[in-house]
Amino acid sequence: MTGATLKVPESAHGARLDHVLTLLLPGLSLRERRRLWAECVVRVDGTARSKGFRVSTGQTVSVMRQTLWRPPEFKAEDWPEVQIVQKQGAYAALFKPAGLHTAVVHQSSHPSMEQGLPLFFAEPGARLLNRLDQLTSGLVLAALDPEGENKYLSLQQSGLVRKYYLAVCRGRIEEETSVRQRIDSAGKKKVRVTRKEDPDPLRRTRIKPMAYAAGQDVSLVQVLILKGVRHQIRAHLAWLGHPLAGDPLYDPQAGGTVRLFHYCIQFPGFACALKPEANFFKEVDL
Repeated sequence: MTGATLKVPESAHGARLDHVLTLLLPGLSLRERRRLWAECVVRVDGTARSKGFRVSTGQTVSVMRQTLWRPPEFKAEDWPEVQIVQKQGAYAALFKPAGLHTAVVHQSSHPSMEQGLPLFFAEPGARLLNRLDQLTSGLVLAALDPEGENKYLSLQQSGLVRKYYLAVCRGRIEEETSVRQRIDSAGKKKVRVTRKEDPDPLRRTRIKPMAYAAGQDVSLVQVLILKGVRHQIRAHLAWLGHPLAGDPLYDPQAGGTVRLFHYCIQFPGFACALKPEANFFKEVDL
């Protein structure tokens, strides 16, 4: 694709630009459409616009590739720690170590989980369904065909996907709590927790205390989310005054390893759990 154009139909009036691109480039996932902004110039009536721009009937949307960048080719040995933890039906759960990107990073020479999918699975339609921050380790889920992906997205929208994490955070957390504040992550490296509640009841961070280490003044907690946005757990814990230990963005005492591990995912027809790496509790007396 070097260039493509579209007249916005009446049915798409007021829609976000990244959503309208489904009409222009059918078959691309939302994540793939949003990545177009790194490789292409997306214009509305000749003016470059952002992903969230709201279009109007009759406007002309154009996508023109500005540079053709292809990620380098990798081999299986480039992912020595990645493992398939469980494969069942249309889904597979993989282990992602800390330090590895989940999705392709534009113009990066480092491998990502996404680039390794053709090496991990024979199924040509395998796609990642969730992503972890580079510094977070644990389970990453893949759908092995489009039907599985669509079913997962439907289940998630219905609140039937449960994602459990273990986290070591600063200070003592004594009671279960649920953080409902909306997160503003637009165009920022560090996201901002707003005063307003998120209108989507599925975007909440539920925190359950499990243990407290008085010597280090840190708590081990279980975190449950149903739907997530970038840095949701990290930002919500910091907003409570209990940032993840070692978090370079949200922990004033940052240093060492970020203590966040995605250990369990459950939804109808699939469940997978994984113990944290041996060094997860390193230097923490829990």
